Parts: sequence; structure tokens; C-alpha cells
Amino acid sequence: MLATLVWMWPNRRRYFLSDRWGGYAQSQPAIDRLHHPLVYPLVLALWAASAVALAANVMVVPAAMVNVLFCRYYFVQMEWRGLLRGMGAPGYMSYWLGVVVLLLEYTARYGVDLRGVALLVAQIDFALIMA
Repeated sequence: MLATLVWMWPNRRRYFLSDRWGGYAQSQPAIDRLHHPLVYPLVLALWAASAVALAANVMVVPAAMVNVLFCRYYFVQMEWRGLLRGMGAPGYMSYWLGVVVLLLEYTARYGVDLRGVALLVAQIDFALIMA
């Protein structure tokens, strides 16, 4: 995820602003609140911090939750609300992988007996995606 954010950095204003401020997101009152020039640097900083925390194995479950929330919003919910269109299939796969990481890390810490089931569900889901 951190590599994706670094890749997006040169065009961050397009990805994280509404068209009211020259970005790709369709301007609407609810969207304009998050896609605002003063807010998007905070979003990027929080998202990057969660990616670093995941890589460093620090506060993994909260970091994975933050990552999933941002992935869900930017890659799935925003799919048809601007020119970026949620980044298409790479966006969906980033979201899917974020959910899998959250599920596996959560079960590793709070439901060790369910970790095998979570891994099996992730493997079957990945097989169906690839099929």
C-alpha cells in the first residue's frame, strides 16, 4: 500500500481532491469535505502511517483497519464518482488484500482458533477471483 501511495504522490492533487479544486472526484457536499485541499494531506499522512505500521508490525490491527477503511472509500465507494473510477481492478485488489490482512491479523491476535478458517476463506476467495 505504501508503494501505491508513493506511486500516486506526483498526482496526489488529482486523486485526492474533488473537481471543485481541480481533482478527479465529482464535487458533492459530502465528497468535498474529505477531498478538500486542507484535508487530503492529513488523509495521506494517516494512510501512509498505517502502511508503515503494518510493515513495522506495530499496532497491526488498528493500522489494518485504517488501511481497509481508506481502501474501501477510495477504491470501491468512489469508483463511479470521478475520473479516477476507484483505480479499477488494481484498486479492488488493494482493497481485497487489505481485508485479508485485517482478517488474518485479527484472528492471529484475538481468535487463534479461527485463523485456519480465515486463511481457507481467503484462499477460496482468491481462487474464485482468479477463476
